[in-house]
Amino acid sequence: MTRNGTHPQIPLQNTASIRNQPTPGAVLHWFVGNHQPGDRQHACSMSGRADPAGLPPQTPMQALFADIPKRKKVIDLAARLFGVQLHFDTVSASIGFRIGKPDLPAPNVNEIDAQYARAVGKLPPLIEQGDGIKSALGLLIPLITNANPLSIVDEPEAFLHPPQAELLGFEIGKIARDNRSQVVLATHDKNLLQGIARSGAPVSIIHLQRAGDTTTAIRLGAEDIEDLWKDVTLRYGNALDSLFHRAVVITEGDRDSHFFRAAIDAVHEGIHPQPPAHNLMFLSSYGKQNMAHIVERLRKLGVRVVTSPDLDILNNETLLRRLVVAHGGDWNSIMQLYKQATNEFLGPAKPPTIDDVRTKIDDALSKSTDGVLDRPLAQALAVAVALPTTNWGKLKEAGTRAFNADKKSATELLDALDAIGIVAVKVGELEKFVTNANPPKGPEFLPVAFAAGAHIAPEAGEHANRLLIAAGITVPETRPVHDQCLPACAQTSG
Repeated sequence: MTRNGTHPQIPLQNTASIRNQPTPGAVLHWFVGNHQPGDRQHACSMSGRADPAGLPPQTPMQALFADIPKRKKVIDLAARLFGVQLHFDTVSASIGFRIGKPDLPAPNVNEIDAQYARAVGKLPPLIEQGDGIKSALGLLIPLITNANPLSIVDEPEAFLHPPQAELLGFEIGKIARDNRSQVVLATHDKNLLQGIARSGAPVSIIHLQRAGDTTTAIRLGAEDIEDLWKDVTLRYGNALDSLFHRAVVITEGDRDSHFFRAAIDAVHEGIHPQPPAHNLMFLSSYGKQNMAHIVERLRKLGVRVVTSPDLDILNNETLLRRLVVAHGGDWNSIMQLYKQATNEFLGPAKPPTIDDVRTKIDDALSKSTDGVLDRPLAQALAVAVALPTTNWGKLKEAGTRAFNADKKSATELLDALDAIGIVAVKVGELEKFVTNANPPKGPEFLPVAFAAGAHIAPEAGEHANRLLIAAGITVPETRPVHDQCLPACAQTSG
C-alpha cells in the first residue's frame, strides 16, 4: 500500500512482518501522529530531495515539494501568524523554507542559473528562526502534510503570544475539520481554546481537576461548547479561561471585580511568609439578573463558581431563588429564613424623621475633603433628602444594619448563602466600602476608593475572606500587618 494524499502508506514488503507482530504497535505511526514539542524543529528543517525512484515523501518538506496547494497554505499561515514571508527553496541541495524573498525574479525552470541560486541561498532558513515560529509551523506543517486519522499534540501554544495562540487554535480546528480527522491536544491556554471553538470544528473539552493525588475529569460536549460560544457575555468575557483557575468570582460589574481583586490582594500582602497565589478569576455579569445563567454555564464546565451581588439581591425573591438553584442549593431549605429576615421590609415606606435626614446630611458633609460642593457631594446630599419609595432601599443604604426585627434570621440567611457560594455585599453595595469620602458612581469610583484606602479597610478585608472561603481557599488567622489590622491572607489548601 502507498500513501498518496490522504491514503495510508505501508510498504508492501513490510506487511508480512507487521502481521506477525503480537500487537498493532508496528502500524500505529501510520494512523496516529504524535506531535511532541521536541519534534517540531525537525519539521522545519531543510530536507534532502525525494527518492527519484518515485517512493512516497519521507519528510514534511518532501511532501510540500510535491504538493503546491499545501505549500501555499503554509506560506499563508506564516504570514498571518507572524507577518513573515516564506520562500520555498527548490534550487539548493536541500529543499525547504527560507525567510524572505530573493532579490532576483524567479526564472523559468529550465533557466535557473547560479546567480539566482545564490540569491535564494542567502535567505536565512526557517530552522534558524525563533522558538515561536518554529514551534507553531513545526506543528502545522505535519498536520497539513500528514492527514493522520488521529493526531496527539502536547502544549501546541508553546512560545506563542496570545493572539498567535488563538490563531493557531483556529487553524488546528480548521485542518481537523477539512481533513475529517481528530486532534487530541493538552493545553493550559484559553486563547488556543477560543481559537479552536471559533474554527467551527466539533470540539469536546475534558477538564481535569486535581485535588491532592486525585484527578477527576469532566467532559463538555460539542453541543455544550457551541451553546457556550453563542453566549456573547461568556464568549467575550473569557469564559473558557475559567478552566485554568481555582474558581470564578462573578460580580455585578467590572468595578466590583477590580475592587474585590484588590481587596484579596491586600489580604495576601498582609501575610508573611507569602502564601501561594489565590488563582481566582473575576468575571462581570453586567447585572445581578444575569448571574444565574452564567453560574449554570460555568458549573457545567466543572468550574467552582462564587457570586457576589449587592445586598439588594434580597429585594427580589424570584431572582434570589434562581441564583440559589443555579449554585446547586435547595431553595426550600432557605426560603423560611428569607421570609423571616426580610419580613420587616414589606409594606409601604415610612417617611424619615428630620433627625434622620439631618444625620445623613451631616455624614455626607463630613466626608468632603476640600469644602467644595462637587458632584459626588451633591449626589450624596440628594440621596440624603430623597423620600424613600420602598423599605427595600435600606438594604443598599445601610447594609446588614438595616435588619432590626430579626437579626438572627438575617445572619443565618447570609451564612447559608455564603455556604453555597452566594457572597452578598454586607455593607449594601460597592460604594459603601468607602467610609471616609463621598465616592462617585461610574468609572470615577475606583480611583477615589483606592486613594481612600477602602480596599484595605476591615470591611473590604472581611468580604475578601468570605470570597476566599466560598472559593474553597483556607483563610489563616487574622493578624496585624504594617500597623494596620488587616484580615488574614488566603492560603491554597491541599
